[in-house]
Amino acid sequence: MHNLHEINWTTQLELQQRTAKYLEKTDRVYLPSKTIEFDRNGELLLFSCENVKNSTIYFKYPYCMYDCTVPIAWYIYFINPFMWKWQVICSIFYFINSLAWMPHVLYWKSLDRKIHKFYLLRGGKYVKIYNMNPTGDSWYSWANINEFHILTEDYEDFADKDEIEFLNKDGSLQYEVQVQLENYVDHHVTVQDEIIYFMKEGIVHQPEIFEMVLRGYNINLNKIISKDLCIDSSNFVINTENNLRYMEPHHNQ
Repeated sequence: MHNLHEINWTTQLELQQRTAKYLEKTDRVYLPSKTIEFDRNGELLLFSCENVKNSTIYFKYPYCMYDCTVPIAWYIYFINPFMWKWQVICSIFYFINSLAWMPHVLYWKSLDRKIHKFYLLRGGKYVKIYNMNPTGDSWYSWANINEFHILTEDYEDFADKDEIEFLNKDGSLQYEVQVQLENYVDHHVTVQDEIIYFMKEGIVHQPEIFEMVLRGYNINLNKIISKDLCIDSSNFVINTENNLRYMEPHHNQ
């Protein structure tokens, strides 16, 4: 027969360990100055950008220069204008065709780190990040706001979160902002200390909240109106209008 007190003690200990693992203690909490309106999915669009449209895809220097060596290698291999030995022309042919395209492909891969859409999730603690690659494929992942570490304008060091200024008076970005995430999920693979980019050409839809999120502040969605923990949850509303069709391109992309 099992000891009931031992079972209760074990259960409480397991619960305490799990709570300590996921319980986050922070004083970086920001209360918005106006009511937040979430959509039907409980998301608030903070930033959007056509990252592929605003990037140079095919003729980005110096990657296009490496691509130009491929037809030169083919010409040397088939024509051999310098009458080199076959060992030389074969080495040039296989070496260039194997490696010359790689820098350009890695550059294409880096474009999906330029954020396509950026949402605040209901609760004010997590964000939803949409990425898009040059082929038009998009996917999303989630990130913890407290794991945001904004970089300086020269991208050489971490910035003081409370001192750095990266928004203009009209709410647009002054420069391409880089943020390092402690944990970032890329195609179901967790990557640590990954840097994401907010392009200057993007649109900041909620400048106040966007700024505080990049500074690492959780967004407080409740107004405490007394010291007795009497909470009024009127600091946000949810738009329940069913005016978005399923699989609408602008809604999903």
